[in-house]
Amino acid sequence: MTVLDNVRTALLSFHRRLGSLLPWTRSLYMDEAYALLEQVGIANQAERPCSVLAYGDLKRVELAVALTNAPKLLLMDEPTAGMAPEERRDVMRLTSRIAEKRSIGVLFTEHDMDVVFAHATRVMVLDRGRLLANGTPRAVRSNAEVQAIYLGETTAPPVSALRPAP
Repeated sequence: MTVLDNVRTALLSFHRRLGSLLPWTRSLYMDEAYALLEQVGIANQAERPCSVLAYGDLKRVELAVALTNAPKLLLMDEPTAGMAPEERRDVMRLTSRIAEKRSIGVLFTEHDMDVVFAHATRVMVLDRGRLLANGTPRAVRSNAEVQAIYLGETTAPPVSALRPAP
C-alpha cells in the first residue's frame, strides 16, 4: 500500500467506513489524509509504497496513522528506536510540535536517555518494575540511583583501589 493508502485506510476505520474500500470511494477522506501527511512532513511521498520508505519516513507514516484517531493522548513505544541521531531529534521535535498544536498529551517509553531528557517534561524511571524516580528531567537526572543504573555515572572506586595489596 502507498503512504496515502495507509493513512486513508486508518481514516476510513476511524470514521467506521471500512466497507468503503470499494474503488468508487477512493476519494473519501482524501483531503484529510493529505493534511495529515502534510503535518508529518511526507505529503510529497503520498504515492510511494511504504515498502520503499526510509525508516524515519515510516515513523512519520505511523504518526500520521495514529493521528487519524484524533487522540487526546498519544502513546509511543520507543519512537526513535533504530534511528540515527538526527532522525531521532527530527521525529521528536515533530511530535512535540504536533502535540502542542493539537493539545495532545504524549506518553513515550524510550531507552535513549538523550531523547528522554531533551523532550520529556516529566520522567518516570523504572528498574525491573520498581519505580526508581519520578519528576522533572533535571530532578531525575540528578538522582543517584538513576545515574548509577541508567546513565553509567557511578561513583565506584578506581580500578587500582580494587587490586589486592602486594
